[in-house]
Amino acid sequence: MMKFKKQDKEFVIGWIERQFKKSPTFPISCADGDKNNKNSVSKEHLKSYKAWNNTSHKRSEIEAWINKWLHETEISELEQQL
Repeated sequence: MMKFKKQDKEFVIGWIERQFKKSPTFPISCADGDKNNKNSVSKEHLKSYKAWNNTSHKRSEIEAWINKWLHETEISELEQQL
């Protein structure tokens, strides 16, 4: 379960937005499993992106989005960069 401090909120928001920009398969849990096209965008990716865009910038809502959509490895990567 991801928790972060109030002063880390802007970093977390920026990190998530950068991940969406650089990878069509972010979050990992949304990859569609198409081995021939690793850069294809899945319906789950679009759902997670829409959910992210509808998430307010309240810390509790950001944490809820992270815990719902991100894989443990992505959460670990984010925590290490904090």
